[in-house]
Amino acid sequence: MDNAKLRLEFIGQPTNVATGKPFSTPITVAVIGPNGEIDRSYTGRIEISNDKEPIPSELLIPDAAPKNSTPMRLRATAPGCEDAISNVFYVYNPRDLIKIPIEGDGSGENPPPIVFHYSTRLGLIGIIESQSVWATHIRFLNDSSEYSYTASLALKMADAIRPTIINPTEREAFERFLKNLSELEFSTHYFVFSLSEDGDLLSQWRAYGNPGDCYSLGFESEGIRAIAEANQGLFRKCIYGPAKQQSLLSTVMEDALSEIRAGLRENLDPDEIQANLGELQGRVNLFATYFKDQAFSEEAEWRLILPFELGKTLVKFRAGRSLVTPYVSVSTSLHDGKMPLDRIILGPSPHQSLDAQSIGLLCRGIGIVLSSCANSNAPYRAW
Repeated sequence: MDNAKLRLEFIGQPTNVATGKPFSTPITVAVIGPNGEIDRSYTGRIEISNDKEPIPSELLIPDAAPKNSTPMRLRATAPGCEDAISNVFYVYNPRDLIKIPIEGDGSGENPPPIVFHYSTRLGLIGIIESQSVWATHIRFLNDSSEYSYTASLALKMADAIRPTIINPTEREAFERFLKNLSELEFSTHYFVFSLSEDGDLLSQWRAYGNPGDCYSLGFESEGIRAIAEANQGLFRKCIYGPAKQQSLLSTVMEDALSEIRAGLRENLDPDEIQANLGELQGRVNLFATYFKDQAFSEEAEWRLILPFELGKTLVKFRAGRSLVTPYVSVSTSLHDGKMPLDRIILGPSPHQSLDAQSIGLLCRGIGIVLSSCANSNAPYRAW
């Protein structure tokens, strides 16, 4: 069973921070059984700093992930901090969330037989020679607004529900859910490899290549899907339509409020109610990996979405255009040992004929047989 990552939030100052210095304290997290008994418990250490604001911390405990996405009931204690711990909940493993499709989330979309990845000459050589692709951390993609776009839309849907919440206890729990939602971005790590339905799009040549240095690599969609399944990930079409995005997020907000009301009827304490909302918070975080602004719809993008836990996955770094960018290398070799590369389109350049010959030699040298290596039809010259 997977390890469970727990979010621990301290409200106010634990008594041990009177010295004004950060300190490490042992903490015990107990998993509570159905009748209120302690089923099992785990101990660890967390760092606490002197801060008048809420102090978030995380603790990784072994063999404690909930079964079948059922939230655990938890109780945490720490020396001198008993009154300060106000929130302990399971941070859902992204791989668990991927297994829980909901209506309209794009899981039923079928890609075209071939999808294309735009790259430079250096990228093309690297992909072919290593038979692997680089999946970039979602927060470091070219479109810096992607995460904030989905978060803003979620809060907009929350604003529509707020007037219906009259009960102060319900409102407090709902606001706490939204606060936890806003922090979830920094505790989940998705890496994506971007592809397009269109392999010869002028805007893509300009965006992802250099003058005379851009290629479109056509991959078999079924092969990309197999890579996603092998890595417990998703192969998903981006959703651009704001109406569909708002509908999905509105459903999450309504489900959250229903969960809160059900928890209050069952006399669950506030921490238990928030634990039951973990899946919904993680669902919004997953939506953020493939919700995009309508302005990007021309790209017709599909994404290989891979959840990885930092510390368990070898994360590498490359020089981005304006920052250091984290990525993971993902093997594209399928069970037959071949990568699902079907064709290559050469972007506008002054030496397309010679370039095609060289690419043919490169591919044949490692056993890749292309169905075609064709020139772009885009009337574009930038050299």
